[in-house]
Amino acid sequence: MKPHRKRRNSSRQGNRVRQGAAQAADVRSRVGPGSCLNGSGPLFHPEDGEKRVKNMGIREKYQITEYCHRYLRDYIREGDVCVDATAGNGGDTEFLCRMAGAGGRVYAFDIQEQALRSTAERLERAGLRGRAELICAGHEQMREYVKEPAAAAVFNLGYLPGGDHTLATRAETTLEAAGQALELLRPGGILSLCIYSGGDTGYEERDALLSWLKKLDTRRWLVIVNSFYNRKNDPPLPVFVIRLE
Repeated sequence: MKPHRKRRNSSRQGNRVRQGAAQAADVRSRVGPGSCLNGSGPLFHPEDGEKRVKNMGIREKYQITEYCHRYLRDYIREGDVCVDATAGNGGDTEFLCRMAGAGGRVYAFDIQEQALRSTAERLERAGLRGRAELICAGHEQMREYVKEPAAAAVFNLGYLPGGDHTLATRAETTLEAAGQALELLRPGGILSLCIYSGGDTGYEERDALLSWLKKLDTRRWLVIVNSFYNRKNDPPLPVFVIRLE
């Protein structure tokens, strides 16, 4: 359960209206990562994260979770429902809570109580605890808990940093959970997968997911597989699946 923003001029943000993503044509016409817009400007105050990203070094901006967050920002509006399928230490859960705002809801899953305690403490410190429902269950049980259409579902695969490496995500349950997550997405919604391989993790989960993604119906899903192409030693893969209809 591995858990793990480009800033535009804020005055411009306040004047731009972000259109809904109900149609595939709208999905394809989106601006790139970093727009983070709705009808009233930024989804959260710049001091809550945007300023930090502006001051990041180049390498830090392309660390896999930060890279995925910058991409996800364009797909989540205030008031949305989001799913963190691998809560871990709460990094993704906190990000989703900030993006969904006070009117949104985040469902965060983990099978380890230690992970959920860490996530709860992190959200408490950030003043965001009331925006998330923390669920001690496998993410393959997602449909039992999430009934609303979701704007985004996030998977950060592997094991809990600092935890037991034998308690890692597995191909069979991850495939089931990812399939459920796709069906929960509203049109224009996005699934984000941080896929790790090699070392303690092995390659079974990565290979199974890539094979499954390759077969998704192109009329319904747009699959984007990124690669840190010149890095050695099995770098992680950031993958995005966008629901077209």
